Amino acid sequence: MRDSFADLRSLADSQRQPNRREPRQLTGQAMGAGWTILLAEFKGRDRQTRANRLVRQLVLESGVPDLWVEGDEQTTRVLRGVYPSPTIDIAQRDLARTKAIEINGSNPFANAKLIPLGPDGSVISESDYDLRRYSGMLTLQINYYDTEMGPDFRKIAEDAVKALREEGVEAYFYHGPNMSLITVGLFTEEDRVQRVMKTPDGRDFIMAEYSPRVRELQRRFPYSLGNGRTLIDSRNEGEGRPLESFLVRVP
Repeated sequence: MRDSFADLRSLADSQRQPNRREPRQLTGQAMGAGWTILLAEFKGRDRQTRANRLVRQLVLESGVPDLWVEGDEQTTRVLRGVYPSPTIDIAQRDLARTKAIEINGSNPFANAKLIPLGPDGSVISESDYDLRRYSGMLTLQINYYDTEMGPDFRKIAEDAVKALREEGVEAYFYHGPNMSLITVGLFTEEDRVQRVMKTPDGRDFIMAEYSPRVRELQRRFPYSLGNGRTLIDSRNEGEGRPLESFLVRVP
């Protein structure tokens, strides 16, 4: 049994592909995990231009501070501030002020809301299938998609998760800059049992074993695939053994 017990972030960020995300532009405070205020989202080929235009308008005409832009291949967002908690006074005060911003007699940000950030400071999607909502949990990795699948590899991963969900499988996705991982199940430390074993010459060593409920899920998803194809475990390449599915920790 493979037992790398990897961190999802290191797996999703470790590929040789370059980071193709649009560069984040900060006009306010430095990034960090926590919460931020979502003002607007833009899609389409000119999404970055429209987001930058809105930031300039808000800064020059309304004097709104701490605005920044975050985006991926599909969506660019205009955000305000970074807060350690959505309930602290400054977060609630800035949210109220954001909703009250008036432009041409209307309040275009009346629906602004506080949303969580991932450990790397990126916006966590609102999907319950996004693993970044379950920081600290363990999950079984079964597949990934990267740029070999084209620029829409994140959508391909999300569609694969939706298909598994329709089959009744508790599936999740995790988007890194270079690949999107697909996993199944959520587990705790109790599902990774360590046992002290002895070598033939009497020395102790630790063997990690998965709980029965992890092994049951492994029977349905025995391998960890890449772009839907079987991968060969590099430690056993000569034997041609497929890479087994394995537990990873959600950062």
